[in-house]
Amino acid sequence: MSVPKAIETEYKYYRFRSRLEARWAVFFDTLGVKWEYEKEGFDLGKVGKYLPDFWLPEFNCWIEVKGEKPTAEEVIKLMFLIYSQANNQKVYAAILGGIPDANKVADTCEGLGLPYREIKHTALALAKGNNELMNKAYRAARAARWEHGETPVVQIVPNDANDAVVYLANDAVAYLSSGDAYEKKGEFDLAIQDYTTALELNPKSAFAYINRGRAYYEKGEFNLAIQDYTKAIKLAPKYAVAYHNRGEAYRQKGDFDLAIQDYTTAIKLDPKDADAYYGRWSAYFDKGYDDLAIKDYTTALELDPKSAFAYHNRGRAYYDKGDFDLAIQDYTQAIKLAPNDAVAYYNRGDAYRKKDDLDLAIQDYTKALELDPKDDLTYINRGYAYERNNYLDLAFKDYTQAIKLDPKSAEAYRLRGVAYYERGDFDLAIQDFTQAIKLNPKSAEAYRRRGFAYRRKGNEYLATQDFNTASELELESDIPF
Repeated sequence: MSVPKAIETEYKYYRFRSRLEARWAVFFDTLGVKWEYEKEGFDLGKVGKYLPDFWLPEFNCWIEVKGEKPTAEEVIKLMFLIYSQANNQKVYAAILGGIPDANKVADTCEGLGLPYREIKHTALALAKGNNELMNKAYRAARAARWEHGETPVVQIVPNDANDAVVYLANDAVAYLSSGDAYEKKGEFDLAIQDYTTALELNPKSAFAYINRGRAYYEKGEFNLAIQDYTKAIKLAPKYAVAYHNRGEAYRQKGDFDLAIQDYTTAIKLDPKDADAYYGRWSAYFDKGYDDLAIKDYTTALELDPKSAFAYHNRGRAYYDKGDFDLAIQDYTQAIKLAPNDAVAYYNRGDAYRKKDDLDLAIQDYTKALELDPKDDLTYINRGYAYERNNYLDLAFKDYTQAIKLDPKSAEAYRLRGVAYYERGDFDLAIQDFTQAIKLNPKSAEAYRRRGFAYRRKGNEYLATQDFNTASELELESDIPF
């Protein structure tokens, strides 16, 4: 089997042995750094002959370009070269890897020039500490394309309106690709910069607006995202993704009606897009339209029958309607598809608790805690189930663990206070109810419970005060269980 060889590439009348070397030449040119390619070879005696890739006279630095991690022999040759020249002048060397990860292979020198000795990243040192210039050089190097010559390749790329548009490979498409790479790394500001440059080069690219809108969305800048998605829709009014994404941005802003409109349009344009049904379901759910939400998730499950997400969320809608048996069925199916989902066990436990199947609820809460032992709410709910099953000692342990995990949990203090009250420890109950009130001064139930504890201790005056406060706070509205 023949071994693939790097494609030789011409640039500035040099024939480089690989395109990676040529890209680094573009990088140096963008920085304004003078370079010489394969300036001279050396006979290093026992370690063999060596021909470095670049010489940078301004920095007295030899550069070796490697697409993969260099071998020990290659590093030894480079080090031997700079040591052999040390008698004449201070010489540096560096090994550069792929673009943009120039420093993925460790530099073999301390730095480049005394002012930059502390900078280990060779590329930034070459840019003399100018991060913006370095990024510009990276983009130029990544954008460069050749077919055995200096002329950039012309590509035919379909645009979002399904018409053929011609781009230069180092033009808008390159910036779109670069922006996408930044976005995948979570570097959204840099992604937005590249998408903006792509739009300057091709202002009719709906795809560029969608990508930039997505980056704005990830930053939480929903208004800017909506603006970009709207521009994309004007350019490509039949592109379902633009409506879908704008719907997501509207939903995050709480504009549920507008979100539903956009999801509905996306579904009309692409009836098989399960994600659009998921999005519209979320908006329906947020507005309390449980029946419509259930209908959308049922359709989504027809399109994607192995979606644990869809079963789980349809279960939530059934739970909100009070259909606990149907909720349990969906949570059970979600668990079969995603057996390590702690939230599904937690939610099924809640449904069992609502049905007074406390043993099954405790089993599910326990499994949820095995998967996520730091969830204070699960401890609170299991503690409540224990308490209702008259396992007060176990309830105390769970409420106390919940308080350790979240010392500001008013509910954990209130419920532990209830357990103390039921055990007859009225002083400890009053302490916990008092702490719950400090954390949540509008908890009518905490005042009411503390009032009962004061009454049991014979302090009718304080009991009456708490009962009056509880009445003012509308007692019933604040009871979660």
